[in-house]
Amino acid sequence: VVIGADSTGSATDVLVRNTVGGEDGQQGPCFTVQSGGTFSGGRLHAELCQDMGMVVETGSADLEYVAIDHTRPSTTGTFGWGLELKPDSTVTLRFGLLRKNTNLGIKVAGTDAQATLADLVVLDTLGEAYAAGLEGRDSATIDLERAVFERNQYSGILLESAGTTLNATVRCIPLPAQPQPGNSSPRDQPHHIRSSGIGKSA
Repeated sequence: VVIGADSTGSATDVLVRNTVGGEDGQQGPCFTVQSGGTFSGGRLHAELCQDMGMVVETGSADLEYVAIDHTRPSTTGTFGWGLELKPDSTVTLRFGLLRKNTNLGIKVAGTDAQATLADLVVLDTLGEAYAAGLEGRDSATIDLERAVFERNQYSGILLESAGTTLNATVRCIPLPAQPQPGNSSPRDQPHHIRSSGIGKSA
């Protein structure tokens, strides 16, 4: 955990697993950066984390060779996300694997939320009806280079809200998982990329 404007942290060759949230419903992410903190990490593995694998909230993280998998949802079935960026946060991730997380592999949301993702693989995101490998919303900005999204339940990439920007190059997005039984509307069918009011997609 890295908290505070003058706080910095770094980690290399670290496995964090099986975190437990508090009795008051507090989340139990494996890695947390917030309140202006700065974190750098390499060769990290977050496994079986509670609610979130990694959360960056009003902070920054520079990451490479990171795996986040099997993140567990809350008792109500919400969360279970691999990586979340909140407003006023910056993350650079090179060589990332997100696998078998619940509901979302990566979420980038809010003004001045900036994610730079390269050499990324997001697989087998399952859970609620609109589970996606990567979600951008609420004026977030995502730069994506060399990425594979495969077998994610609802969508490989889901973009929501005006002002959300995706800049993508050399991308490969195979078909996600098959739709769940009973889904009948076009919104409920799997797609490569879904967007609604986004600022830019290339």
